[in-house]
Amino acid sequence: MLLSPTVLLTRVTVLVVDDEEPLRRYITRILEAAGFQVVTARDGSEALDRLRGSPVPVQLVITDVSMPTMTGPELAAQMRTEPYPPPVLFVSGDHAFLDLPGPVLKKPFSARNFREMVEWLVQPDAPAAPLNTTDPRRLLTLVR
Repeated sequence: MLLSPTVLLTRVTVLVVDDEEPLRRYITRILEAAGFQVVTARDGSEALDRLRGSPVPVQLVITDVSMPTMTGPELAAQMRTEPYPPPVLFVSGDHAFLDLPGPVLKKPFSARNFREMVEWLVQPDAPAAPLNTTDPRRLLTLVR
């Protein structure tokens, strides 16, 4: 399906990176139902290829922390060397959240909490998110 330039410029594109296919599909369904355009990758290396090859700018990267080949934090570090790196939302079920360079959403998460976090992060005038926050409602409370 080809999208018109107007649609490409108005829809937010999110890159979802996770080595677990069921979770990638779950996240993709939530995002697409909320009107986002979604690109997926199985690991950090594939994500960099998708990011560099995307015909539209990626406005947010959602990545698992622990993955084979390249971890989420390694992916974030690599992306910082790119022009206009997008913000990163980390998702993790077992990480201590102590050393991640961005907000964290702890697995398992509800579709509603996930969608709220994503919508907040892609706001053009959103303030910088505090690090290591596991509950998007708490995150929203802290910054407003």
